[in-house]
Amino acid sequence: MIVHTVMLKFRERAEGRGKYENTSRIRDRFFALKNETNGFLNMQVNMGDQSVPGQYDLIIVTTHRDAAALTQYRNDPRFVSIRTQYEPLIESKAVIDYEAGKQGD
Repeated sequence: MIVHTVMLKFRERAEGRGKYENTSRIRDRFFALKNETNGFLNMQVNMGDQSVPGQYDLIIVTTHRDAAALTQYRNDPRFVSIRTQYEPLIESKAVIDYEAGKQGD
């Protein structure tokens, strides 16, 4: 299994809305995606505590059967639509993919 983790840090203001509103809107889009998209086994979407400086604002963790399923998810037009919507709202993004159950040497 492949675990795909994305952390997003939103701008204080973007497109006429504040950070909390933009974070909530994108979180809600991911929640809807959870019920609409194939390609993942599990999805977790959580907002960070925005009162703590330096934290990321949103984390999305998806679990995929294999690398092909992750690619299917990344190319799904519904996901691409969300990514296109959040890209101008964020100041930074961190991504890590790893194979679950594999231990490093």
